[in-house]
Amino acid sequence: MDKENRKKLKIYISDNSAESIKALEYASKINMLLPKIDLEVVNISRVENEKPEYIIMVPAFVLDNEIIHLGKPNDEVLEKIIDSSLQDYIQRHLN
Repeated sequence: MDKENRKKLKIYISDNSAESIKALEYASKINMLLPKIDLEVVNISRVENEKPEYIIMVPAFVLDNEIIHLGKPNDEVLEKIIDSSLQDYIQRHLN
């Protein structure tokens, strides 16, 4: 799969946030389980103009420009990302 067609996951975090530390743990898991996802972690405490208006809290998980989870991550977040990637895989190979 070329880079333009990859799923894009952005995880927005901030400094001094226990939930953001957990989000980084999930980012590591996602990176290991789904290496074909284009993963980017954005620390909004350290960059200007990187936070879209629709990010009202951190951590925020945004898959292909759609918020899939806000707040403390859980296994449901991981399942949504895996399911989305699986559907993508099926469509590429069966259609």
